[in-house]
Order: sequence, then structure tokens, then C-alpha cells
Amino acid sequence: MPRKFGKVSVILDIDGGTCKVFKNEEEVATADFCFDNAQILISDVDTVIKYHRRGYGRFLFAALFLLAQQRKMPLYLWAASNAILFYEKIGMLHLNDPKVQKRIKFGNITKKDLPEKIDDNDFVWIPKKLKQKPILYL
Repeated sequence: MPRKFGKVSVILDIDGGTCKVFKNEEEVATADFCFDNAQILISDVDTVIKYHRRGYGRFLFAALFLLAQQRKMPLYLWAASNAILFYEKIGMLHLNDPKVQKRIKFGNITKKDLPEKIDDNDFVWIPKKLKQKPILYL
């Protein structure tokens, strides 16, 4: 069942692993996701060019943030270079930041291996009120 915001609706298909934003029934933003170990892996994020900078990407990620909060799982994604500012603005954190790394438990690599495994394009979003550090697999 789509959630409607005026003429905008958001459809989060958990079984199909897609989140889509529609304006007047036209698809304007989309992302794929999958539950990967103890995290939600986001991929193929796209907003139709004529709808850039109009808030539809924020709608898309608001739904994904709610999913992560509900499942108590971090979101993880690799950002295209031209989208880094967007992810920073919506509150996603750079995974290569040592302060962020201290908030996460890595399930498949050691801390000394982090510099070769992550770069400026790796982002994470950590749900609030978790009782323990989330586990992230790279």
C-alpha cells in the first residue's frame, strides 16, 4: 500500500527489495536494497534528472531510514562521486571517518584492514537507540 504525501507516494517493497517515489503516478526516484547479513545494502539509487534537487531523494531515503530503524540494522552504500554531497546532507556518515568506525563492529575484516577496504564513497547510516554496536560487513 503506497504512503501518500499530497501528490507524492512512496512504495517500499520489502520482498522485492525496491523503494520507489512517485509524483502523480510518474516514477521519479528509486533504489534497490537487500538484507545482507546484519545490514541493509543499498544499490542503484536514481532520481530522474528533471526532479533533482526537489526533495524526492529525501523522500526515498526517509523510507529507507524508517526501514533501518524498524529492523535495527545499519544502511550501507557506495556513492557515485557526484552524489556524495547529497548523502552528507541527508545525514549519512562517511565510513572512512575513524569516529564513525568506532560506532561499528566489523564482521568480516579487522580495523587494520579498513584503510584498504573503504574510501570516500562508502557511507553508512546507523539507526538511533541501538542497544549495541551494529555489525557491518564489507
